Amino acid sequence: MLIYQSIAAFVGLISFVILDYIWLAHIAKKIYLTSLQDITVIENGSLVPYLPAVPFVYIVALFGLFFFIPAISNPSSSLVTVWHMSAVFGFVLYAFYDFTNLATLKNYPFSLTIIDIVWGTFLVSSVACIMALVVRSLIK
Repeated sequence: MLIYQSIAAFVGLISFVILDYIWLAHIAKKIYLTSLQDITVIENGSLVPYLPAVPFVYIVALFGLFFFIPAISNPSSSLVTVWHMSAVFGFVLYAFYDFTNLATLKNYPFSLTIIDIVWGTFLVSSVACIMALVVRSLIK
């Protein structure tokens, strides 16, 4: 089972990166640039993340998914269960981050807080379902 979980974690990592990149660099780029221009680094019209920290964001999220959502690795759990449980986890994860930003950063927009929480809820639950599908396809 550990090999299946490792493969699912790798696929989850790739899924996180691809989906987040599409969201941040294309779909919602203007929202984030406008909202965060006073508190982040922007070069050539794009947000510039602190790259050494980026892998830890996704590693922590993957750890949380496996630890708090055991249904990912349980082929007898339905994908609806995985989706619901991971949506709650994603909501809590992103709400904690965004409300902390709202409470501590000058001029952090409430609208961005809501948008980012909705995105994070969707992102985490989508990645969890992808991971669950990987585990299920490998067990067959």
